[in-house]
Amino acid sequence: ASTGFHMLSPMSKGLFHKVILQSGAPVCKWAILPPGIPRKRAHAVATISGCNFDTSKDILQCLRKVPAQYLIDLHTKLFTWITHPSILFNPVVENCNSGQEAFLCHHPIFDFHQESFVPAIVGLNSEEGGLFAASLYNNTSLIHPEFQMDFNRLVAIMVNYNYYTKPEYIDEIGEKVFKKYFPSGGIDGHTHINAVNMFTDSIFVECIIDMAYKLSSPVYSYFYNYQNEFSFNTLFGSCEKPLGVTHGDELNSIFKMNSLNPNDLNKKDFEVSKLIIDIWYKFVTSDNPTIDGLENGLSWPKFTQSNQSMLLLNSSYPSIIRNPCMDAYAFWKKLM
Repeated sequence: ASTGFHMLSPMSKGLFHKVILQSGAPVCKWAILPPGIPRKRAHAVATISGCNFDTSKDILQCLRKVPAQYLIDLHTKLFTWITHPSILFNPVVENCNSGQEAFLCHHPIFDFHQESFVPAIVGLNSEEGGLFAASLYNNTSLIHPEFQMDFNRLVAIMVNYNYYTKPEYIDEIGEKVFKKYFPSGGIDGHTHINAVNMFTDSIFVECIIDMAYKLSSPVYSYFYNYQNEFSFNTLFGSCEKPLGVTHGDELNSIFKMNSLNPNDLNKKDFEVSKLIIDIWYKFVTSDNPTIDGLENGLSWPKFTQSNQSMLLLNSSYPSIIRNPCMDAYAFWKKLM
């Protein structure tokens, strides 16, 4: 989402010539809050910290005197349920007519306004939702039974549509979501993949595909479905069941992260890593990105609403597929 925000920022215009958005976008509901919510959250922090909040300047000056550890500990007091909403402090839309520079002038969801018209890679992983499902389940059961008992309210918080939906619609939306993703009528230790699919579609698919549609500059899209030996799911929760290629797993193929994964890539993982780095490098340095990163390789088709071609990365042999997320995208767009 961060690189996507730079595409929408007047302050960042002219500073880059290509953009890569991996598993996030500024039009995601977790990436930005509706107007007014950030101010209320800042006031909550000020109140808990014993600060006067007559003005934003008062809050800033006071919080600068608060010990860093206190602010870290305070962070957990702002969660509504467990560790949700997962992102509490987002970029905010500023007044661009104030005479001062502002990073973001238009709300990406309500008033999408692109500033930098440069080529972009926009893609996602096949089971992004493992990010949240891993902490809801263990190997045998649902850890938090209230997730079923209070599903409508909690899923709205976790998926971040509670701030974008009128309160009277929360139950109706929740019931439709439950019916689609848990058709058996219950949530138990065997529904972990159902939860993964729900979080993948609602938190990532809907907004990432939407971003690809909204951009006016060339978009190249990918669908990463390669399971490395190491998965971030082991860091997200205690569930040891296979949850798929989760949020962040593609980073194993791009960066060396010894602090998280002390083991070197195995031979197969290394081959996929080399492929992706070659593809990304060719995109950055050339006007003709290819699906294998080679100079004379097959051209990477642009992604549009009429030609929804995506680069499938599930082995060291890339291929082009049609967007596999269209049904999920349509469901969530209609729902919201």
